[in-house]
Amino acid sequence: MEARMTLTLARVMRDGGRMAPFVVCSRGSLLAEALCEQKIPHLAIGSGLMAEGLAALRLRWRCRHWRGLLVQTFGQASVSLGGRIQRLRPRGATLLGHAFLNSPPSRNLLQGGWLRSLVAADCILCGSRHVRDRLAEHQADALTPQGPGERRLRLLPPVVDGESASLLDLSPVVAEKGGRFVFCMRESLLPRSGATLVTRAMAALWQRTDLPPWEVRLYGGGDRFAEVFDEARALGVTSRLSLLGEQDADIMKSALRQAHAFLAPGSSPEEAPATLWSGLAAGLPSIVSRCPLHEERLRNCENAALFFEDGNPQALAEAMITLMHEAPLRAELAGRGREAVLSRLPDDAARALCAFFENWYTRRGWVMQPEHVSPQEKDAPAEDEAPPADKEGGGSKHRKKDRSRSKNLSESS
Repeated sequence: MEARMTLTLARVMRDGGRMAPFVVCSRGSLLAEALCEQKIPHLAIGSGLMAEGLAALRLRWRCRHWRGLLVQTFGQASVSLGGRIQRLRPRGATLLGHAFLNSPPSRNLLQGGWLRSLVAADCILCGSRHVRDRLAEHQADALTPQGPGERRLRLLPPVVDGESASLLDLSPVVAEKGGRFVFCMRESLLPRSGATLVTRAMAALWQRTDLPPWEVRLYGGGDRFAEVFDEARALGVTSRLSLLGEQDADIMKSALRQAHAFLAPGSSPEEAPATLWSGLAAGLPSIVSRCPLHEERLRNCENAALFFEDGNPQALAEAMITLMHEAPLRAELAGRGREAVLSRLPDDAARALCAFFENWYTRRGWVMQPEHVSPQEKDAPAEDEAPPADKEGGGSKHRKKDRSRSKNLSESS
């Protein structure tokens, strides 16, 4: 998720933003390959402290004449390099931001010397309230000397992952009368995935005679295969269950096309975005647990899925029966689900981030003079949330009149 967001942000900056991107990534990574293919300026470095130190020195030399520099890291692996670059430059000449999109840093890192680079940040973008709350909890004391943690930790709007966004053009099969009705689920064998909840709901459906033939297909890797299978065997539902393991993107796309409904019954606060978004993007009517993360990701889009009480197998079974019986509801949920995905596309999120970065950069007093700042940029961002993109694409309406200043901004980014 972090690599995809980095690539999307760099591409949006290159193709229309007012800040020029330069990406630092791991040598031999998929991100490095994608940056080469898309001809985005970047530096691919090896692993280890030596490689990181040399990269920091190279970047210091590259930007030695720049009055202002914004360094934004994604994920815990890049935090220390971001801090090194900031320390090598003159005091006050670098804006440093970090971003954790899906999971907060591990507890061990938050208690070690790595914390120094994290605390030095001017802003930390959080992909969920869970990430923000864990950071605030573990580093409240460290943040106190520079300002309250809740002001520095800013929520990002929910973002659909790139893999799920690519499913928007998928045409799933239509359930035929008398045919087998297929439910599918992703990341099934991970902790708190809800897979055992599904097997218990299946047991509640087993004796029903008013249902079409049905089955459940569980996809995804993890170490809970024996636990889920033993639960299904004890409940007598193994003949209706398939445990299909981790699949590549092409096979998963085919699997979603063959399904009639999608299940997202988990309760993990660090659940991968595709576990929810892929079913909605694929046009499948989705049954979703009412856990905090799902409610946050579907905020203002609650009618995009059929919610059930978290941890309640009987409620899940009732939702599954409802979908099998009501074709109009399935069609309605499929349309609303895709609308929800379209409102949270990665490109829109990247444009919103660009607008936020430009605002942040300008408010420092770099490059643009106050009389040149647009009314939107004069408004301070929300205390705990990065601003969403406007209807015209997060600042794109200012591009033409600011074209004369684009060179200066690019050189300073």
